[in-house]
Order: sequence, then C-alpha cells, then structure tokens
Amino acid sequence: MSKRNLRARRNARQPVEEVKKVVKKEVTPIVQLNTESKEVIETFESVEQAIEELGLNQPNLMRALKNGTKYKGFLWDFK
Repeated sequence: MSKRNLRARRNARQPVEEVKKVVKKEVTPIVQLNTESKEVIETFESVEQAIEELGLNQPNLMRALKNGTKYKGFLWDFK
C-alpha cells in the first residue's frame, strides 16, 4: 500500500470533530487609491480577491499595504 493510501486511511478514521477544525483566516478589506487625490478607486473584500482580479504579486502588494508605498501605480490601504 502506498504512503498516500495509508495517509488517506488514517485520515478517514479521524473523528468528525477533528476534521471540522478549520483555521479561519481573518479577512480584511483593502482599498486601491489614486496616488494624487487619495480617492478610492476600488474596494476589495480581501488581499486574495485583489490578487486574483488584478493579477498582482502577493508579497509586493503586502509590502505596499504595510509601508504605504505605491504598487502598480496605486496606493493601497486597509479599509
């Protein structure tokens, strides 16, 4: 029996309560701002949503959010 099958069998025996324990990520909305006027261009429900919709690089976006710097020609901030 392969390691993958053994792992699957072991996991199948876990109590339902243990399987249901899922770590919830805290979702924080972010905003895309105009660099000159600081007007909100778009609001995203999460960093993940902005990354998916705009094709952004996660570490670079997080750096801009943390440091208040421009990324892809926009300012980014937590809502």
